Amino acid sequence: MGLLDLIGKPSDFTIAAFLDSARSRPVEDPSSLSVRYNPETVLFKCENAFQTSQASPSSSAQARFAQGRSRVVQLTLIFDSIDFGAYGMAQLLGPKALTVEQSVELFYRLCHQINSDSHEPSYLRLIWQKGILGPNFDCRLKSVDVNYSTFDTDGSPLHAELAAQFIEDLDPKKKAAKDNLHSPDLTHRRLVKAGDTLTGLCRDVYGTPEHYLRVAAVNGLDDFRVLTPGQELLFPPYAKAGG
Repeated sequence: MGLLDLIGKPSDFTIAAFLDSARSRPVEDPSSLSVRYNPETVLFKCENAFQTSQASPSSSAQARFAQGRSRVVQLTLIFDSIDFGAYGMAQLLGPKALTVEQSVELFYRLCHQINSDSHEPSYLRLIWQKGILGPNFDCRLKSVDVNYSTFDTDGSPLHAELAAQFIEDLDPKKKAAKDNLHSPDLTHRRLVKAGDTLTGLCRDVYGTPEHYLRVAAVNGLDDFRVLTPGQELLFPPYAKAGG
């Protein structure tokens, strides 16, 4: 086993930070950080949320789909500047390699710090060399635990492991395309907003208002003209206009 096999590749993926959800405005330079991760500790979590309802005390509860929750990836990032003598990290990574302290500080700035322009943490894109989650994974930092385990004689850290959780965060246009919520073979749920009408909501979902009486019946509406803001309505998989 060679030395590079022992310490791992200096860059397994890149964290790029942006000011907007479309990932079109990078934060001020440097706007990215190349990191290594431990491939043995990658946790990928998908979850759906359901609401349970029971028609009567004697009937069994039904789980109704409420929403698909954002995917979460948890992995351990590694920052290392241990000196290997004549083959130290400076020789392997180049003279401009960041120290462990600088790497952790840059990680915090890119992923956790509140930006003065947007007043919130950065929108992130994980760019993978081997495509473990696809070539790109748009996300935000959910949490991170930093563990320093090796120190130099002056007390500066030489090795740090960051247990980080990233939660998927898609640009609204990309999310709509991914979810395909306008598919006619899916049941849709909408929360009523002030000014909404049942015919207007039907037009949004089906492309035509013609199903408004059927939707009113499904939702038990006594008067389809009266909707309450915050009320949830179900829109069954009726045919869309032209379908």
